[in-house]
Amino acid sequence: MIRIHILGSAAGGGLPQWNCACVNCVAARAGKIDPQTQSSIAISADSEEFQNAWLINASPDLPRQIESTARLQPRRNASRNTPIAGVLLTNADIDHALGLLLLRQQEKPLVVYAADQTRAALAWLDRALARFCGIEWRKVSSDFQRLNGGIAFRAIELPHSVAFQFLDEASGRLTLVAPAVSELTRELSQASADSEVILFDGTFWNDDELAAVRPRARSARKMNHLPICDGSLDFLRQSPARRKIYTHINNTNPILMPGSPERAELEQASIEVARWTRDRLMTAELWNRETFVEKLRAIGVRGYHDKHPFHVAMNEGRLSPEALRGWVANRFYYQRNIPIKDAAILANCPEREVRRAWIHRILDHDGTSVKGLEGGAPATPGGTDSQKLAPPNEGGFEAWLRLGEACGITRDELLDNRNLLPGVRFAVDAYVNFARSQPWPIAIASSLTELFAPDLMTARLAAFEKFYRWIDPRGLDYFRRRVTQAQRDSDEALVITLEYCNTPEFQREAVHALEFKCDVLWSMLDAIHHAYGGLEIAAPA
Repeated sequence: MIRIHILGSAAGGGLPQWNCACVNCVAARAGKIDPQTQSSIAISADSEEFQNAWLINASPDLPRQIESTARLQPRRNASRNTPIAGVLLTNADIDHALGLLLLRQQEKPLVVYAADQTRAALAWLDRALARFCGIEWRKVSSDFQRLNGGIAFRAIELPHSVAFQFLDEASGRLTLVAPAVSELTRELSQASADSEVILFDGTFWNDDELAAVRPRARSARKMNHLPICDGSLDFLRQSPARRKIYTHINNTNPILMPGSPERAELEQASIEVARWTRDRLMTAELWNRETFVEKLRAIGVRGYHDKHPFHVAMNEGRLSPEALRGWVANRFYYQRNIPIKDAAILANCPEREVRRAWIHRILDHDGTSVKGLEGGAPATPGGTDSQKLAPPNEGGFEAWLRLGEACGITRDELLDNRNLLPGVRFAVDAYVNFARSQPWPIAIASSLTELFAPDLMTARLAAFEKFYRWIDPRGLDYFRRRVTQAQRDSDEALVITLEYCNTPEFQREAVHALEFKCDVLWSMLDAIHHAYGGLEIAAPA
């Protein structure tokens, strides 16, 4: 299997760029989007140890990239060693070649594959390294040549650069790496059609993008980069490749911003945006449906908040009235933010059918009765008589207010958040911001805690009815309705997740999103337990 590791995905200058205050650079400095080092990739056919790795381009950030990637670091069995076998250069751009100077401490000549014109343009670098390890230049070919024990590769000549196509000799699968593309040639198109994985030039969204931040700047095409919106997007959209990924992305490119219209266009076309995260390994493998569901369900087994000590104490009847009221008051902040979270998902989602399926969640929580209108929800323009007067539905928001009243908490106490703990506010706000900023399929995946909710609601209802009889039973309606609602909602969210998290990256991000949501629920209980855990009473006999 070909193993690909993204070391950096930014164009020259990185993200943020040292002298730039564009929207993306400001967001990266503020921690709103991930900073990225300059574009470079490691590739190997070995085990996960990466014993025989090749770099595709050597960026100026290479030392930092190596230190952030354990697989590329020296092994401890010798004082000086490296798993890096050599470098393949797509062109002579500074951000692709300057890292060669940083490998000068090698014990033997550095092996570099490059086209003749690239070698000629880097004659200065050849002279600089001659006093150190030197370079062993090797020619590239349009025919496949062996790179190491399991990978062959060939060069696809382009104007001003080359692309590389890699062959996994064991499986016959092909991967295309083309970070510097000025035009779509026939040979490149054929290689794209044959490849299962494509990493493609995503430098600029449109041709005059750079001029918006730097007057009189050259256009994308004059810089030998095909823009995305009127150049490569349709090309990749029509590609049959299993994974299509933009890399070498300039700091001004709007696809870097989650939730942007440009990012949404890519997501709708199942095209990914390359980015580095610690020890991020790419393979061409997609989990099958059963494996994906198993990994999602496993998160609940090990991390759902029904296992939290405070929740266990609640279900065992060990909470004092004050502690239980504290839980109800703080959990209300979560309840009132659920429709806000769902509205954020709807705002980011371009799929009409998904929006139509998801919108009921807002009505489930906010309700459909409108103050001042009799007979329920307002009429739908052009609807039938049966649609014009939908029956009123108080919603989960109102049901939780009645739960609070049944526990002895006034509506005003709940609505003005007077008992809200800072830790609970922080956790819930983080969840809402996650839904706003993440791709909509990932935000939906985070809601899959509903997979585990029906059993929790059933157990919670039984515990309240058995141990907390001082609560008016009518106040437990929220729990009763959520037993069936949660099952419906989890089935719905799982279907959407399985359909739209359809790349290995999105599958893994979905798993991480569900882990994050479990952390949110657990953190809420941590704060509540810290405030009220000392008010537990002995378990009923």
